[in-house]
Amino acid sequence: MKLVKLIILITLATFKLSAQTFGGGIGTKDEPYLISSKAHLEELADIINTSLDTNWSVGKYFEVTQNIREAVTKKIGQFHILDGRFYRPISMFRGHFNGNNFLININIHHTRTSHTDGNMFNNYVGLFGAIKNATICNVVVTGHISSDGHVGGIIGCALDNSNIYNCTNLAKVEGVSDCNLCAAGIVAHSFGTTNISGCLNLGTIIGYAKPSENDIEDGYLFIVGGIAAYHPKSNITNCINTGFIKGNDGNYVGGILAYDFKDTRVSNCINTGVLAGETNTKIGGISPKE
Repeated sequence: MKLVKLIILITLATFKLSAQTFGGGIGTKDEPYLISSKAHLEELADIINTSLDTNWSVGKYFEVTQNIREAVTKKIGQFHILDGRFYRPISMFRGHFNGNNFLININIHHTRTSHTDGNMFNNYVGLFGAIKNATICNVVVTGHISSDGHVGGIIGCALDNSNIYNCTNLAKVEGVSDCNLCAAGIVAHSFGTTNISGCLNLGTIIGYAKPSENDIEDGYLFIVGGIAAYHPKSNITNCINTGFIKGNDGNYVGGILAYDFKDTRVSNCINTGVLAGETNTKIGGISPKE
C-alpha cells in the first residue's frame, strides 16, 4: 500500500512538472520557458526547491521577457550543510537562465538554524540559492537581500563548472554570522571550477561577523567581496565593482574577490568602490592578498 502511494505521489509530481509552461515556451534552447513575472520566478523556485526530480532543470532554458518590478521573495535552489562542516547538495538549479538585462526586483531575507544544533539548514541565499553546472547570464537584480549565512546578490552558491556572465547587482546585500560568512555582489561561495566574467556590482555589500574565540580557532572565515567572496579553483575576468563594500573586525574585504586562493585567477578587473573595515580588517582593491 505504501509503495502504491509513493508511485502515485511521484506520478503526480512528474505530471505537475511536465505541465509547467510559465509564460510560455517548452524549455528548449529554441523555445525557452518565458519568465515575465514574480509568479513565474517563484513558480520556478517552488519546482526546484521541492521537486522529487533533482535533475528536472538539467538542459532546460529560461528567459526573462520584461522587467519584474514586484519583489521576488523566494530563492531558486537550495544547498544544505550539516553541523557547519559537511556539505549535502540538494535541489539546485542546473539549467540555463538568461535575464536579457531586464530588471528583477528582489526582497529575500533568510534566517537559518543555528550551526551548533546538529540539524540540516539552508545556508546559501541569492536570487539563485544554489546552482550546479548551470549558466546564468544577463541577470540584473535590484532591491535588498540578507541572510545570517552566505549571501550573494545573484547567487549564493555555485558548483561544478557553472558559468556566470554579464550579470549586474544593484541590490543591497547584507550578511551577518557567528560562523562562516561569505557576502558578495554576484557569487558568495563556489565549489569546483566556476567562471565569472563581465559582471558588475554597483550595490552596497555589508558583512558583519560575530565570531567567538572558538570560531576563530576553528578557522572560520568572514569575507566580503564586490564580485565574489570564496572562489577557489575558478576564474574571474573583466569584472567591475563600484559599490561600497564593508566588513567589521576580522573580516577580509576585497573590491573584486574577498579571499584570494593561489588557484583563483583574477584578470582584467577594476575596483573603484569604497572599501571599509574596522580593526584587523584585511582590505584590498582587487583582493586582500593582492
